[in-house]
Amino acid sequence: MIGKIINTKNLLQTLRSVPVVQGDPEWRCRSWCADALVALERDGQAMGASVLDWRRIEELTRRHVREKIAQGRFDDSWLLVNPKPTWDLWENKEVIA
Repeated sequence: MIGKIINTKNLLQTLRSVPVVQGDPEWRCRSWCADALVALERDGQAMGASVLDWRRIEELTRRHVREKIAQGRFDDSWLLVNPKPTWDLWENKEVIA
């Protein structure tokens, strides 16, 4: 979780305006995520208290996933139907183990 949505209309409008790049082998879905966060920050009306820094989000998310892998969270397929491990960047804590 990265923050609180305060204006759903602005959120949807802003996210819909972020282009999906075609024909560029260097472009990835994570590129879209970074661009979307920049667009949300520029909009300034869709999100309340939030963390919109892509580098911080990616770094913390990768660390959280590494920890869950080390704990064996994804070792058995039956675990995949359980609630997914979720880190709340806004509160800086795990909210679903």
